[in-house]
Amino acid sequence: MNKIAEPTVQFLFLILSIIAAILPSGAYINHEAWVNLFLTNIINGFITGFYLLARFILRNKNPLESLQRAMLLVVIYSCLPVFVLIANPITRILSVVCFTGAFAVFILKTVHIHDAKLFPKLMNRGRLLFSILLLLFSAGFLARGVNVIWQYVIGISEITDMLISISDITICLIWGIVGVGFMRNKIFGDLNVLPCFIQASLLFIGLIIFLVINPLVIDTPVDMEAVIVITGMSLFFFIPTIILLKKIN
Repeated sequence: MNKIAEPTVQFLFLILSIIAAILPSGAYINHEAWVNLFLTNIINGFITGFYLLARFILRNKNPLESLQRAMLLVVIYSCLPVFVLIANPITRILSVVCFTGAFAVFILKTVHIHDAKLFPKLMNRGRLLFSILLLLFSAGFLARGVNVIWQYVIGISEITDMLISISDITICLIWGIVGVGFMRNKIFGDLNVLPCFIQASLLFIGLIIFLVINPLVIDTPVDMEAVIVITGMSLFFFIPTIILLKKIN
């Protein structure tokens, strides 16, 4: 079932990304939502489309299970803002289907595991380091998300920022649970620590592309300071992802 369900969810998410990307600004609840999301959906479409193409080309080889789980986390993270900020009923239905489908498949992939891969090559010190790193970023983004939501309640931040913060909180709760599980050598943590780092790396790659390209689209200067800061932060995910790839797979 998972072999069919997972690529189906990804294909539907690709369709959702394409539709949301080509919709005119009037289809969004306001212009700011369009500015922040239409390019994001283009980036999501490219990432998902590349993943599906690679999966099709390599279909006769053993799939990278961690990448599949990571792409499900990408879908979970991305669907909420699309659902609320775009008035088109098709995108809203697809958002709900993709979100619930990705979450269900992600959980089922763990429930149906009978012989978990426990990664004995990782020493206890390395396990603790990866867990703490994931937990620190989880706590940091959770705190930021709660703060932005509070700012929205008191009328300071915009609805776009608030909804993205809800996505941050949702994914960071998963990061936190996985971090604790990996620290304690639990199956859920072992199975999902690499997917979390891959998903975070993809998130930062998309954000860097967004920061560079979006100002060119809306005719404003590129915020190089933000690009440098985000690139520096991304290394805390890129480097562990490379290390874990070598140790786990």
